Amino acid sequence: MSEPEALPASQPSPPPPRRWRRRALVGVGVVLGLVLGLQLLLCGWATATSAPLDPGYAGPTPLPADVLARFDYPERGTPPVVFAEFNESGGPGWTSRWVQVLVTTPGDAAPHKVQVIHLRPTGLAERAPAVVITPILGGSYGLEQVMGAALARRGLHAAIVLRAESLLGDGADDEARLERVTRTAVIDRRRAIDWLEAQPDVGAIGALGASQGGITTVGLAAIDSRVRAAVVLLAGGDLGQLLATSDEPRVVRWREARLAHVGGDVDALAARVRAAVPSDPLALAPFVDARRVLLGLTRLDDDVPYAAQLRLCDALGGPERFTLPTGHASAALALPYLVSRATGFLEARLRAQ
Repeated sequence: MSEPEALPASQPSPPPPRRWRRRALVGVGVVLGLVLGLQLLLCGWATATSAPLDPGYAGPTPLPADVLARFDYPERGTPPVVFAEFNESGGPGWTSRWVQVLVTTPGDAAPHKVQVIHLRPTGLAERAPAVVITPILGGSYGLEQVMGAALARRGLHAAIVLRAESLLGDGADDEARLERVTRTAVIDRRRAIDWLEAQPDVGAIGALGASQGGITTVGLAAIDSRVRAAVVLLAGGDLGQLLATSDEPRVVRWREARLAHVGGDVDALAARVRAAVPSDPLALAPFVDARRVLLGLTRLDDDVPYAAQLRLCDALGGPERFTLPTGHASAALALPYLVSRATGFLEARLRAQ
């Protein structure tokens, strides 16, 4: 058989087959369709499992003076002095700036920085509500930026308060550190509210947090009466049990390091945490007005177990709530629903103040 003639050098090569492109587009379409369908199912489930405030709720327990004193700070009552401010890129309908003020945790020798990313809606003709957003345990603040941008697009200020330090150290510190960091997180947000109140275009103030941020938000709503509405997502109570049983990778690493450092078992660790952390969300929840709270639960959660979420719900007095049939991280599949439900609740409650 003779060899095929070679194409002349000047003749272009035949185009590659394009079937792979069509297949890729079909595959992308199928994936997007499945994701959209799953989101609709999750949203439908959350809507179907939503529950109003328990009808027997009698109101919050009065806040004892000694509990309030634990969250006091020397700067309270004085105007925050901004020692650093940087303008950052904003988005459609809002601008962004990074503000730093100082506050002192009782017992500390010196103040530390409270860092706030302020997303301000443009074109405000009057004072608008503001929401203090508390971040999850770790990460680069992606969820918080999404929530903040959604609030700003609704015409609300968003104040993302960055972490001063991680709740979990390297496992060498004793459990008393957990109490100090928990109190510091609430105090930082109280000082951020001081700063917000000094802004001429800020009105009623709310709070929002997911996971560790939700735990802090419970404390903030309990301690500071200026919080007029709160959204708590994927959070639970009983830090001792949470830290002893959670599958969240950072918690697992801390737990293993702590057990290696002091010995004992997880039950003993849980008991030490309970004894060292009087500011546990279960202890503070009764002081929160459940009429101002929206709670989001995740039924298949191993990071913040569903049982711990239900304990927090009961301690709060049965606030308005919804449940997703997801785990902790997989709740991201319902992110559009979470954003819409949380921001809608806050806008409605705060604009009515």
